[in-house]
Amino acid sequence: MAHLESEINFKCPDCGAIVVDDVTVQEEEIGQYSSVNETDIACEQCRRVFLLNITNSGGLVHANLPESPGVIINTSRCVIVDDILDHRNYEISSSPEDELRYALMEIRNVVTAGTDSLYEPTLHRMAFVQQFSALEAFLCDTLIKSLRNSSYALERMIRINKDLKRISLTLDEVHNNPGIVTDSVESLIRGEAFHNLGKVELLFDIAFQFKIFSDKDVKARLFSAIPVRHDCVHRNGKRIDGSLREEVNHAYVWQMEYDIISVLNHTVFEISRRKISKFENDDFYIPL
Repeated sequence: MAHLESEINFKCPDCGAIVVDDVTVQEEEIGQYSSVNETDIACEQCRRVFLLNITNSGGLVHANLPESPGVIINTSRCVIVDDILDHRNYEISSSPEDELRYALMEIRNVVTAGTDSLYEPTLHRMAFVQQFSALEAFLCDTLIKSLRNSSYALERMIRINKDLKRISLTLDEVHNNPGIVTDSVESLIRGEAFHNLGKVELLFDIAFQFKIFSDKDVKARLFSAIPVRHDCVHRNGKRIDGSLREEVNHAYVWQMEYDIISVLNHTVFEISRRKISKFENDDFYIPL
């Protein structure tokens, strides 16, 4: 499977920081000259989450912020990105927590094994990108697994998530697939960009009413790592102006591990608390 993406960047109207990210672009349907979709995008500096409208006209992408229409947004042409996993055949791990802990341990072992100093910057960038990817997988799998175990949280997601509200199903589709509701929810979740931590935090908040960050400093560091990840993945560790991301060093990788473990422990604890409280039968959640 594949989808369309565009790289966008703009100056945050609140703090002035440059926001850079890849966004999914809707493909035009047959007979249409353009397509329109929307997504949420977060500023890593002030952590505000913006609604972004995206229009695709023959591969040319235009975007705007409805709440800040005067902001100029730079976009690239659409590119086709192959999905690593076919979502139709994707099965989540029985223990996303263990998978993340094991991945972090392996990364630590590789980094501590040492290498020629010539390759250390490359090694650290690779380790950092792998750490972030492991965090994304953990958050995605944990959210899906927890929704499968909670009809109450699933109901909240369906009622509140604006993307799910826009899905329309025919009677024939419902009749032929009794599990089409949960399938639609899981398909949407798997299609999210889980490096967009602002959007991910919102998804957990909608379903389970807790924040994935217990510490504001951890949140600030991970949000600031989003554009670093982008530059390491797409520009071999260079900023858009060509300067090297020299901050990705040994200390940066260790700090990243600490922050990811903080998110892991906090998320697992909050999900566990909700299982213990049997929140579907009491007043733990605020009524819709």
